[in-house]
Amino acid sequence: MMWPVLAGGFLTAACIAWGLSAASEADLGKRLLRYASRSMEEERVEGVATIARAMPAWLAFLEQAGVSWTPGQALAVLAVHGLVGLAIGLALNVPWLGFSGGLLLLYLRLRMGRARRTQRMAEQLPDAIMLLATALRSGFGFQQGLQLVAREGAAPLAPELGRLSTDMALGADLETALLRLQARMGTTDGEMLASALLVQRQTGGNLSEILVNLHETIRDRQAVHGQVRTLTAQGRLSGIVLTLIPVGIGLAFYVLNRDYLMTLVLDPRGRIMSGVCLVLMLSGIYMIKRIVTITL
Repeated sequence: MMWPVLAGGFLTAACIAWGLSAASEADLGKRLLRYASRSMEEERVEGVATIARAMPAWLAFLEQAGVSWTPGQALAVLAVHGLVGLAIGLALNVPWLGFSGGLLLLYLRLRMGRARRTQRMAEQLPDAIMLLATALRSGFGFQQGLQLVAREGAAPLAPELGRLSTDMALGADLETALLRLQARMGTTDGEMLASALLVQRQTGGNLSEILVNLHETIRDRQAVHGQVRTLTAQGRLSGIVLTLIPVGIGLAFYVLNRDYLMTLVLDPRGRIMSGVCLVLMLSGIYMIKRIVTITL
């Protein structure tokens, strides 16, 4: 009886996501006029501003992960993952665990996407800065240099610098445009670039020379960061192994002796023990991550 309800909920969430996606396409001229005077989040959530104000961190997280969902679409995707996880949990008689697992899987997928995108932008940033400095030395203006980097560079950094140039072309001041860029990048290197450009705009100086010095600073910082990751690789590997061992043993028991394992799921005392073990395992993962993560 529950499966038709889940299937209907799944289809409803998918239809809501599709409808929100179609409804978000507005007249281009009106969107350009709004874009020049409103922030990126406000432009994305026209008609659902209340949700946008309630979830600014979630919107920034989606931007950094390279996902172009509106808040309504994000809620629909959350509903789909939760329903699928709930369906699997009902099949295993652990609906709450299945629902939580579905949401956790979505979060982990987005977090991994954000980490990969951030890493690619960090690797591309020094070359992009040097290309911009070379363009300025060749007689290009700052905005023309940004457009050159956006054309010649690779994703995901080049489109972001292109959006910076577009923001300025549509009337946004440099500070506002750089704050948007920094929020979309979500990296310390992006913050350094924004700070250098703002200081140069306020105090003056040779921008190409400033960019060259910034390029060398970021290169040195990334080299130190690589050395730190090498020294902490063993700790990270230990954390991964210790996390996967309980999962692997649980899957092995589920395949070899399902009745033995299901006691932890069906019996109330087993559920309590499973919950305590899960909390302890998550605490261990958090502590290992704190130990091996060194912020530069």
